[in-house]
Amino acid sequence: GRQARAVLHLPSSFWVPLDLNYDAVGQQLLWCDGAGQNRLMHGSLHPQSVQTTLLTNGPVRGPGFDALGRLFYTEGNTVRRANANGTGAVVLFTAQQIYPIGCPLVDATNGHVYVGADNCIVRFDLNGGNQCTVITGLGQARAIALDVARGFVYWIDAQPATDHVARARLD
Repeated sequence: GRQARAVLHLPSSFWVPLDLNYDAVGQQLLWCDGAGQNRLMHGSLHPQSVQTTLLTNGPVRGPGFDALGRLFYTEGNTVRRANANGTGAVVLFTAQQIYPIGCPLVDATNGHVYVGADNCIVRFDLNGGNQCTVITGLGQARAIALDVARGFVYWIDAQPATDHVARARLD
């Protein structure tokens, strides 16, 4: 790319921004504040502004979006969905593990959400229904990616001394 430049300047208290995503419906950038308060932030480019989208009670990761612009994120050991402005949050999935789960991956094309939890990868519909286990026997699936055209799911498996990227068929 050419002409790289800063487009939003974050206050020094936001020193570990994580999980950047672009909301095409709302035309804004969203990310998690990983060091300060547990919150999702959003920034507008025109005019330039940085604001809190929502505060959470536990560690937050995400965000992901569906075709309607709804926001999907994890808070502690739960996956939640909210309106793009942070209102109307509902719990879609709760893991048995007590430690935080990774970022949810929203497959807006097929209407699914994937997340690594309880030593497996689970999938459920955008409303939280039809939960199923896709892969078992994992350490901690921290990040997930899909190749829908070829039918593969990829993930980063965090295991002491054996961290690795893995894949499996979605069939």
